[in-house]
Amino acid sequence: QITEGIKFLQGEKILHRDLHSGNIVVHQGEAKIIDLGIAKSTETHTNIHSGVFGSLPYIDPKILEDHTYKYNYKSDIYSLGVLMWELSSGKPPFFGESESVLKYRLVCGHREKPESDTPDEYLKLYILCWDSDPDARPSISQV
Repeated sequence: QITEGIKFLQGEKILHRDLHSGNIVVHQGEAKIIDLGIAKSTETHTNIHSGVFGSLPYIDPKILEDHTYKYNYKSDIYSLGVLMWELSSGKPPFFGESESVLKYRLVCGHREKPESDTPDEYLKLYILCWDSDPDARPSISQV
């Protein structure tokens, strides 16, 4: 249901840009993506909400590494990969890490360790989603 929500947003040419577990609610058995406060239309050319923002463990490391790199659909896919890890582990990513250390580690390619009982296909999928290279990440349709 979360991937369908992202697919809908992308179909409407909207980047969420703050996808994390705090922005997912379950209502009557259905997962819903909420808080579009910093979402942006890909068809809007404005500098409002430009820069780095969002919940650090879920931010596309390419944005942290290269300040000329812009949020895009693959940035939301990265966030989805981290969210998928969180769903399989039952805990928030990088809990207790300092912000400065975490930024460095994310840019260097550090990711959370997979849980041992994670199904192989699910594991492969979220590892693809959180790849450091945005071009290596799948599209939402592939997810």
